[in-house]
Amino acid sequence: MKSKAFSIAILLVILAALYATNPSQDDFSKYLKQSTEKSTGGAIGKLAGGVASLAASAYHRDNYYLFSLYYIKASDKKAGLHLGVLKSFVKLDK
Repeated sequence: MKSKAFSIAILLVILAALYATNPSQDDFSKYLKQSTEKSTGGAIGKLAGGVASLAASAYHRDNYYLFSLYYIKASDKKAGLHLGVLKSFVKLDK
C-alpha cells in the first residue's frame, strides 16, 4: 500500500514539474533567435536572429499544459514542427 502511494506521489511530482516548465511563446521566440544566431554566426547571425524572432510570431502554439507544439500552418499541413517540454525545444521535422 505504501509503495502505491509513493508511486502516485512521484507521478504527481513529475506532472507538476512538466506543467511548471512548459515553455511559453516567448521562450520559443528566444530559442528560435538563439538557434538561428548560432547556426549562422557572426554579425550575420545577429541579423538573422532578429529576423528569426520576428518569424517566431508566425508560429502557432498548441498548449497541452505538460508540453507544447509549435508549428507554421501551411495550407492543411503543419510545417516547422517543434516540441517544447521542460523549457527545452526539439525540432520534430527535417
